[in-house]
Amino acid sequence: MVIGAIQQSVLGWRTRRRPEVAVRYLEALAAELEVDGWRFVRLYRPASACGQSQREER
Repeated sequence: MVIGAIQQSVLGWRTRRRPEVAVRYLEALAAELEVDGWRFVRLYRPASACGQSQREER
């Protein structure tokens, strides 16, 4: 159980640190599943918006 909690913490940290990577993986997953008929509501920002907003903050 401790290992699962650590893995979740690391994943959360990596996602907050580099959101464009998480979005890229979500987009790839969605593309693969859409072929099988799955539908998605994308509640996250596209990768281009993530990178752009980070550059503006710096």
